[in-house]
Amino acid sequence: MGSSDKRLVPRKKVKTRMVLRIEGESEEDVKTYIAENLSENGVFLKTVDKYPFGTKVELRFSLPNSPQLLKVKGEIKWLRPSKEETMADPAGIGVEFTEMDSEHQKIIYDFLRSSL
Repeated sequence: MGSSDKRLVPRKKVKTRMVLRIEGESEEDVKTYIAENLSENGVFLKTVDKYPFGTKVELRFSLPNSPQLLKVKGEIKWLRPSKEETMADPAGIGVEFTEMDSEHQKIIYDFLRSSL
């Protein structure tokens, strides 16, 4: 992270598939994205798809430290469109976590602390 990075919680690079479903849509209406980095508070998903800010979503994924399928709710907080992407900063969306159970929160916490 550069000196201009204003994040309050550290992020960890990760390459894991995440299944995204917009809240209120059917279970079959999902898209799969690759997570680029993860923090206790959210995730960056690499995509050229555009979503309105504030879109409520559900994410399902697993992490290398646990075979358990995690399910968290979140909200799209920012977007980097493809016209602004660079090699270091791909197009994508930032999802802030808004709801998860304590067991899933601990799995994420343990993963983030595993090799920081």
